Amino acid sequence: MGHSAFAFSAFAVFLLGAAPLRADSTPHELYPEPPRPRFGIEIDAGLVVPVSTDRLCPPGSECLLGSGLALGLSFSRRWESGLCIGFAYEPWVLNANDVYEATVMQGITPVVQWTFLPDGAVHPFIRVRGGLLLLGESFRVDAVGGLAEAAAGAEVEVSDRTSFVFLFGGSVFRTASFTTSSDDTRRAVGGGVDATLALRIGYIFLL
Repeated sequence: MGHSAFAFSAFAVFLLGAAPLRADSTPHELYPEPPRPRFGIEIDAGLVVPVSTDRLCPPGSECLLGSGLALGLSFSRRWESGLCIGFAYEPWVLNANDVYEATVMQGITPVVQWTFLPDGAVHPFIRVRGGLLLLGESFRVDAVGGLAEAAAGAEVEVSDRTSFVFLFGGSVFRTASFTTSSDDTRRAVGGGVDATLALRIGYIFLL
């Protein structure tokens, strides 16, 4: 056997022996583990401005739905794909023009969010939510209804586990009819919905 044939045979034996070692040494490249979801806790606060109040503030009556403060607390499960599914509780404390001491709208809703540009420090997102609405003086419940909100914003990373949140959205809602005892006015009668705009700033903690 010539030198070239011997060298070729030795090289072939080396490749056959090394191939299983290479395959076993990097199994994660062939079969990567699925990304683990992360859980988030978000708190936020902001300004609410009504843009339609025809049902809750009928003609000739004082309006119990003025501008005010929006507060929010939500828990969510977040995936690396950008999908986020969670649950939110938001009490809004609004000016009631002496009909109430303060009008409080409590939203209890599931939330779905899509986040974009995961590799950057700023993550734009769109968010929708909808569910139960409780309305009354302070935290008393005078009327029950439903609300829906669509919003857009951005998360700005502070660290790998915390981010600031900036959010602008619009809400529509409708409650059952009720009477305010301070002025004996029947409210939320007839068709249509009421609506607000809200600008909020928050903070997210990832677990």
